Amino acid sequence: MLADDERRRRELVTMLGAGGMSVEMGAVGGALGTLADAGLFRIGAVLVGTQAFGAIANMLGVRFELQSLRTADVDLGHP
Repeated sequence: MLADDERRRRELVTMLGAGGMSVEMGAVGGALGTLADAGLFRIGAVLVGTQAFGAIANMLGVRFELQSLRTADVDLGHP
């Protein structure tokens, strides 16, 4: 069942990327998934930085140059 869910998510991400949305590399997605599974977001952590910027751009329908959206880290804020 998990393999089916993961495969479907990969298909959806591929389609979104083909449609012009900013998508993250698998390693970043895996790191964010691990942080979420550990409960960080439930206790108040907030995603900031590159990934948050890309997500907001996607929600607004804005496209940026790929180079302006890439760093090699994940930034989190907390209260």
